[in-house]
Amino acid sequence: EIMSSPLLWVSGSSLVYEAVLQMRDRDINHLLVRDPAGRTLGVVRSRDLLQLQRQSPAVLSREIAAARSVEEAADGRGTLVELVRGLLRSGAGPRSVCRVFSSASDLIVQKLVELAGQELGEPPSSFAFLALGSAGREEPTPGSDQDNALLFSGGEDQESARRYFLALGQKVCGWLAAMGVPPCPGGAMAGNPSWCATLQEWESYFARWV
Repeated sequence: EIMSSPLLWVSGSSLVYEAVLQMRDRDINHLLVRDPAGRTLGVVRSRDLLQLQRQSPAVLSREIAAARSVEEAADGRGTLVELVRGLLRSGAGPRSVCRVFSSASDLIVQKLVELAGQELGEPPSSFAFLALGSAGREEPTPGSDQDNALLFSGGEDQESARRYFLALGQKVCGWLAAMGVPPCPGGAMAGNPSWCATLQEWESYFARWV
């Protein structure tokens, strides 16, 4: 009668802004904190984090999510690079800084995919925009180049779907390049026809690679 269910929790090793984002996304004010064995260490409250939230990556993440144009998303990328520099100057550990950069970078790509879809119209089938390389390993840095791909189900008209998703990939990759994320020297990007493929084609790729 007095609590939400199921109980939501964060790891004791989580970053503060990750707890803030979970509270915001789930519209709750308390989170359990657990250790690796699953034992409860305590409870963190939203009001305890309010002051930290005002000066944390959570604010930037919210701004990226609210961006309504490529220009606003690009501003978020610029702010992110400055935030990373500030975290490093303040003595934050490389692993934590990398997690902050990776999480926010994923949000930027997600926003660009959303904006490309708004320009191109409703996608003809389900799809996934794939993070590869350092982004896929969740260890990109501000100097990392693009490594991404696109997988789509195809639907009834695969060639029409291919044209749509190739255009979407080219838009996203072009916008990232304009923001200062260099293209992959090997061409591993969603705007490349070889890396924008159907599920069946990806299965064929992996069968050959293995």
